[in-house]
Amino acid sequence: RRLASGQLFAIAHMDLDAFSVYNKKYGFDHGDEVIKKTARMLVDAVNTSGKAESYVGHAGSDDFIFIVPVEGVQDTCKTIIDKFDEMAPGFYNEEDRQQRCVHWEDRKGESHESPLLTCSIAVVDVQSTRIRHMAEIGARTAEVRAFTKQLEGSNFIIDRRG
Repeated sequence: RRLASGQLFAIAHMDLDAFSVYNKKYGFDHGDEVIKKTARMLVDAVNTSGKAESYVGHAGSDDFIFIVPVEGVQDTCKTIIDKFDEMAPGFYNEEDRQQRCVHWEDRKGESHESPLLTCSIAVVDVQSTRIRHMAEIGARTAEVRAFTKQLEGSNFIIDRRG
């Protein structure tokens, strides 16, 4: 509807990095709590923008979607990252917090080390990119998300390619 009406907006895909390792070490019940707390934080952060046309959705597992006005997307992403990074250490035991990583074993019994949870946000600015179809948004966010997840820590990238 928003595309068809010519409404200008930014759509974002937020993904939790290292979530599968978290689930392996801490279990699905704790993983569900991470998802619930992240969802609450995300709704609060997006609603703080005060725009009625904003939207938050859970895309499944550790993936979320949100839509905000273009002019507020950068501030919203910064807020989300700050709030997530503030709450994420609380999901871990003291040992993992102090080491700033998680040690775990795979099915073969080999030891691995993974970073603590962070978040990656891929944003498509529909105003700048002149998107015409929803499939284009999915393709763009997938490209940007793949690049964003390669960066260390919590990050966001706004795709404004024409």
